[in-house]
Amino acid sequence: MNITRRRFIEGAGAVAAALALRPLLRLSDSIKAQSAPRYNIVCIMTDDQDYVSMPVMRHLKSYPHGSWIEFENYICNDAICGPSRASFYTGLFTRNHGVTSNSLTKQFNSETHTLPVWLKSAGYTTAMIGKYLFGSYKIKPIPPGWDVFNKGGYAASVQDKALDFLQTVQEPFFLVATPVDPHMKAKPQSKYKNTPVWTPTTDPPSFNENIDDKPSWVSKNQQKKNKIKGLRAERVRAHRALLGVDDMVMAIIDKLEARNMLDNTVICFTSDNGFLWGEHGLTHKHWPYEEAVRLPLLIRYPDAPGNKRIEKRVVSTVDLAPTFAAIAGAQPSRPLDGRSFLPILDDPSQHWDEGVLLEHFPETANDFSFVGVRVAGWTYVLYNNGEEEMYDLSADNYQLDNVASLPAYDATKRLLIAKMNALINGDPRPTPTATATLTPTPTHTPTNTPTATSTGTPTNTPTPTETATPTMTPTDTPTPTETGTATPTETATGTPTPTDTATPTPTETATETTTPTATPTATPTATPTAADTVTPTATPTDTATPTDTATPTDTATPTDTATPTDTATPTDTP
Repeated sequence: MNITRRRFIEGAGAVAAALALRPLLRLSDSIKAQSAPRYNIVCIMTDDQDYVSMPVMRHLKSYPHGSWIEFENYICNDAICGPSRASFYTGLFTRNHGVTSNSLTKQFNSETHTLPVWLKSAGYTTAMIGKYLFGSYKIKPIPPGWDVFNKGGYAASVQDKALDFLQTVQEPFFLVATPVDPHMKAKPQSKYKNTPVWTPTTDPPSFNENIDDKPSWVSKNQQKKNKIKGLRAERVRAHRALLGVDDMVMAIIDKLEARNMLDNTVICFTSDNGFLWGEHGLTHKHWPYEEAVRLPLLIRYPDAPGNKRIEKRVVSTVDLAPTFAAIAGAQPSRPLDGRSFLPILDDPSQHWDEGVLLEHFPETANDFSFVGVRVAGWTYVLYNNGEEEMYDLSADNYQLDNVASLPAYDATKRLLIAKMNALINGDPRPTPTATATLTPTPTHTPTNTPTATSTGTPTNTPTPTETATPTMTPTDTPTPTETGTATPTETATGTPTPTDTATPTPTETATETTTPTATPTATPTATPTAADTVTPTATPTDTATPTDTATPTDTATPTDTATPTDTATPTDTP
């Protein structure tokens, strides 16, 4: 079904009710039993770490035997802890797994259909050490699929428990080590409390931008300058906490090597979501901007051809579960929204249909929600009040100029809306033999052009290598239901659906005039709800504001690689 602007708005208040229905999903297209060897899988997931913080991870990226595949465009579907982590374990969008906010983690209705369950059924020993979905979530009994389950902990304590597990475990195994670092109110290890650490030396242009073309939700959530200034000291603490995470990663790798397991282990390093430190006048996460949704993802895959490489294609959180299942030769027990990207790990020349659904659900009737899509070089977002955002990331990586209302971009917007709707409806992904490019020639000259380059903000200029058939169709609130691969049915809660379901085939070097001519009869408008409607609105509750306002000036990167000895486990995990 497609989402029209009117229907999207009408469905805005139906988030909770809409959770009753979900779009029927197709089985992941790439899950096939793998032949020997059966690799161990270790996933290290940090808490609220954005992409630009990676220079702090001085050992991780320089490890001589790392052979990392670094994904430059890894996007989380819903930038808030509980929903994003639930997507990691299930391969499902928020609308389909039920955890639409941190306060609704008890609604996780998919725990019998998760990655640890699939891997355990395939003969893996499974362990989760650290933060599960959300810090305050009381986990009793232990969720299905886990042989070892230790909740909570900062990097040092997670490291100790992970090393204990690795000391005796037999292959194959699946380990998730997920410290609460570098979450707000970070607690660096004692040896790093005063260590000079890298942070951006200048503010990016988005700190002082004109937000007149931004949706009204952005202006309503503007933070005072003194609060944003105070976040600079908090950011330093967060980066110091990452030094301990960096040590933890290396300790785990060293243990694998000591047990002769390293060459038989897939290692993944990533985060649950990013964070805004004042960009666009905003703080915290749950926004569709790059600072919140673009995350680090490094994978060490023994079968990968060559050594280190950069992967520029767009993948997302929901793709990790099917990828790990494929590596393990395990079969998911339900249809998934994500797809295995194992083919591009094995062979970088393989085609990959790009396109990531963005969504956020409201926790109250007065909260904002949105549905959107991120493809190579483009972001489109539709809010529950009908306002839109659209950015040409190849020309405007700071997302300063909203081009959603400019006629020159209408054809591209239709493509993005079509891609969004296809993702919501679970339409099969096309597998064209040639890669199309969505690079319209805009006639608009950005008026909010960055005048300064921040050393800490990546210049993400992805050239859309594939104009994913945008199917932007916010459907009514996602409601996970274990259904087969049937065609999605339209729910009664009015799922905004751009009526243009045609998936225009972008032409190479498409200029605005060469893009698909099909015009969506309805512009997305229904407010996403958690059932089949994109009614993202969960407002993160872990938004403590730091009181320390000191601004670090030393940007030296510490070289101390000692293993942290601080093992205290926090009693109140954010």
